[in-house]
Amino acid sequence: MGTLKPWKLVAFFLVAFTANASAQSCIIKGEVEDVLTGEPLIGAYIKTGDEIISTDLDGKFSIEAPTGEATIEVSYIGYSNQARQIVCKNGEAFARFRMETLVMNEAVVAADIVISRKTPVAFTNVLPAQIQEELAGRDLPMVLNTTPGVYATQQGGGDGDARVTIRGFDQTNLAVMVDGVPMNDMENGWVYWSNWAGLDLVVRTTQVQRGLGASKLAIPSVGGTINILTGGDESGNGSINYQSEVGSYGYYRNSLSGVFGNKDKGFLHFAGSYKTNQGFAEGLESTTYAYYLKGRKTLGNHNLSITTFGAPQRHGQRAYQMQVFEYDKDLAAQLTDETGQMELEDIYNSNYNTNSSTGEVDTTYNTIVGGGQGFNEFLVNYEEVYYNFNENTGQVDTTYGATRRYNPRQNFYFKPIVTLRDVWSLSDKSSLTTTAYASFGSGGGEALLSTSGATRSDDYTMNIQGIWDAHQLFEFAPNGLNVDENGERKGSNFIR
Repeated sequence: MGTLKPWKLVAFFLVAFTANASAQSCIIKGEVEDVLTGEPLIGAYIKTGDEIISTDLDGKFSIEAPTGEATIEVSYIGYSNQARQIVCKNGEAFARFRMETLVMNEAVVAADIVISRKTPVAFTNVLPAQIQEELAGRDLPMVLNTTPGVYATQQGGGDGDARVTIRGFDQTNLAVMVDGVPMNDMENGWVYWSNWAGLDLVVRTTQVQRGLGASKLAIPSVGGTINILTGGDESGNGSINYQSEVGSYGYYRNSLSGVFGNKDKGFLHFAGSYKTNQGFAEGLESTTYAYYLKGRKTLGNHNLSITTFGAPQRHGQRAYQMQVFEYDKDLAAQLTDETGQMELEDIYNSNYNTNSSTGEVDTTYNTIVGGGQGFNEFLVNYEEVYYNFNENTGQVDTTYGATRRYNPRQNFYFKPIVTLRDVWSLSDKSSLTTTAYASFGSGGGEALLSTSGATRSDDYTMNIQGIWDAHQLFEFAPNGLNVDENGERKGSNFIR
């Protein structure tokens, strides 16, 4: 009788152990999605026993569990945790988890959120993870550019001067809502995003509805609706987040946000930030403060919440629109008729021609359009010259001050909003929501009242020396003096 060699014995035990392990394990596959929108939840945590994994970009997962009954726990920021017993037979099983938000009732009623495959409206949800990855210090609507049918631009580049169009409709024909409260200007329907800076810190989800909106409010949602829901993570007992951002063109922002509380005592959400920015074009300097505060508590069948947020800010503006040949002269030639071709020939030797060696377009300032990609037509320059009457000599003394160069087109505003909401759950299928909100603010804009007599300097800023001199010399005009109670001349064509 032969003996079993040692290496064969080891191999036998390995095969036997593998077969036994395979017989006692099971692969559980599944999906995790939002119960309201049907959108997959990326990065949701899946746990069974000591094994923890996360869902992929499609909200799917695959985890190994013992054969028989296994407990699968699912958790995701901003959603209620779920645990389910899964019976695993024949080595595999499937489970779908539909997660509910922690403030689902308030969100559904107040913000007119579309439900996937139930509401006949084309929509897209933008989740916080996408905002964190793609926004990068820009105005909040810029993240919507990846949404079908939506075009967002920062226009001249002023901080908060962004605009959005959906299917060709501008903001006056769109409904923009934050937690169910319309943000459109009551006079012209426009949306001033500079008033709502800092909301990216507390956005829970943004839903873009394309076409005639599903909102039940009397708002101009012909082109579409943008619903912004705010709130922090209410899955734990509290958290605080600090964030510091540094970017190009002098961009700098510090922000602090967090949430405290629990289901029994209620929740308190807060966020605040300070931002400065020089802008990619001269004269676009900005300073912005932002704050957000929300308290929420459940009392019996009532879900009460009070929210306030605002963003006092000041920023320079720019409205210069470049022509196509400033980016690509060859493309401009293809898009123009014979007259346009002749005009392009006239500027053939300008600095905007494509460099034959590098293939790049030189955007140096030139006399053809007076600018470039960083040109700001609002920039002015002048020398501070003061004229004073000398009683001793009877002459006018001239005093020369500093040479100034700045952007007189400024916007400054502070428009806080306060919202009080009560969601009364009448039954499992019905609820009554009552919302009261108030907004008040102050601010305005600065600009030259007239540019008559101004000329362009060699650096293509507007030389307003003539306006400045006229303002100062008016004191000695023969028609008399137009002064206020302090003895200063009242402005007529220059903002002091």
